[in-house]
Amino acid sequence: TGRRVFIWWCKRMLFCFEFVWSGLRFAVLGMYQEWVLGMSLCLLCVGMAYGQEGVEPYGVSSAFAGRNGDAMAVMWSTLDEAQDNTVTYGTSPDGLTLTVPTNTTQYYRSYQHVAHLPDLAPDTEYYYSVVSDGVTSGPHTFRTARKAGDAVPFTIAIYGDMGISQSKDTFLQLRKLDVDWFFHVGDISYADDHNTANPGAYESTWNTFQTVMQDVTSKQAYMVCPGNHEAACMLAGATGCPDELKNFTAYRNRFHMPYEESGSNTNMWYSFDYGMVHFVSISSETDYDKAPEGPRTLFRSGPFGDQIAWLQADLAAANLNRDVTPWIVVVAHRPLYSSALDDFPLRAKKNLRAAIEDILYENNVDAYFCGHVHAYERMYPVYDNNVDSNGYDNPRALTQIVIGNAGNIEGHSKFSKNQPDYVAYRNREDYGYGTLTFHNTTTMTFDMRRATDSFIVDSFSLFRQH
Repeated sequence: TGRRVFIWWCKRMLFCFEFVWSGLRFAVLGMYQEWVLGMSLCLLCVGMAYGQEGVEPYGVSSAFAGRNGDAMAVMWSTLDEAQDNTVTYGTSPDGLTLTVPTNTTQYYRSYQHVAHLPDLAPDTEYYYSVVSDGVTSGPHTFRTARKAGDAVPFTIAIYGDMGISQSKDTFLQLRKLDVDWFFHVGDISYADDHNTANPGAYESTWNTFQTVMQDVTSKQAYMVCPGNHEAACMLAGATGCPDELKNFTAYRNRFHMPYEESGSNTNMWYSFDYGMVHFVSISSETDYDKAPEGPRTLFRSGPFGDQIAWLQADLAAANLNRDVTPWIVVVAHRPLYSSALDDFPLRAKKNLRAAIEDILYENNVDAYFCGHVHAYERMYPVYDNNVDSNGYDNPRALTQIVIGNAGNIEGHSKFSKNQPDYVAYRNREDYGYGTLTFHNTTTMTFDMRRATDSFIVDSFSLFRQH
C-alpha cells in the first residue's frame, strides 16, 4: 500500500541520515576511516531501497550450540521484516541441501534472526547461506566445535573493547587470521559512546560494526560476553533511552550464545566444552552484590537470574569432568586485578573479586581473560592480592590476562605510575589482540599481537598439572 511504502522510505532515510551525520562528525574529528564506513553504509542503505525493501541480510555470524560439536547457531539482521527467513547449509559450497527455519525478534528499528542447525558432525567445516525473502548472503563457513576430550591442539583469537573507531588495523588482522574461532570479551561497537556524542547514532553504530565485522564473524564461530558498553544507549546510564535500547537489549537480541545447553536461563552467562577446555563466560556487569550495571545503578539492568549459583554449579561439574576437559577458562569483561587508573565505578574490581574470586580459586580455574581496560596486562598468578610463588610453572592461583586493546573511540587507558607486584607486563601503546593456543592437557601459550603488523609484543606459556 502507499502508506506502507511511505513508512518504509521514512525509516530508510532516517537510517541513512544517521550514517551521514555520523560521517560528517567523524570527518571533522579527522576520523576518516569511520567517515568512509558511514558513507559506504549509507550507499548500501540507498541500494537496499531500490532493491529488496530492506530485507538484505547483514551482520551474519555463527556461534557454538548444542553439545559436543553437534549444533551451531547462525544469526543475522535485516532492517525490515522478512516473511520467509531460512538457512541453507551443507558440507560443500555447491551442496547446500539442508534447510532450517529461523526465530525472528524485533527490537527498535531492526529484525534479528537466529537459526539453530542441529545434527552436525563435530570438528567439521560446513558452508551456509542465510536467506530473507529470497535475498541471499553467502555462502559463508563455520567449523563445528571439537568433541569434549579431543586433545588436538587449537588456537583462538581473543580480545575485547573493539568499536568502529581506532580499530581498523585490528579488523584487518582478524579478517586474514587463521584461527579456530574468535572470542570477543565484551564492549562491542561502543554504540553508547557514539550515541552520547551524536544522539540517534546508537543502532547505526551497531549496524556499522556488525556489517564491517561480517568478514570475521561469518567465517568461524564468534563467541561474545556482555560488557558495560552494551548496557544502555547512553554512556552515563539508562536515562533518556527507550525501553528497547537499555537493559542489554541490543546484546541479548543480536547474539545467541549456548546458554540453554549449559543450564543457564539467560544469554548473559553460559559455558561450553571445546576439545580439552571447558570455557565459562559470565557477566561482570550484573547479577552479583554491588554489580556495576545492576538494578540500583544508573543503568538499572537486570536482574537476569542467580548467576553466582549457576557459576558454582557449573564449575563444580567441570571439576568432576577434568579427566575429559582438564582446562577450565573463565571469560568476563571486567578484570579482577588491574593497574589502570580510569576504572568506573572505583570499587568495581574489589566488588567483583568479593563475588567470584573465592569460587574461581576453590574450583582450580586455570585462567581468566577479560578486557574493560583499554590496554594489555599480563598478571602473575594471583589470589587475594598475593602472587603465587610458582609463577607460571604449575601455580595454584589462576592467571589473569587483560586484552582490552582492540581499539575504540575512547583510546587507551592510563596506568598507575608504579607497576604493582602482580603485573608481569603491561602495554598501553599498542592496539592489538591475543591468540591463545592449547598445546596439550598441561600447556597453553598466549601471544599479544600488535594490530599494525601482527608482531608478537608479549608471549608466555602456562603449565598446569591437572
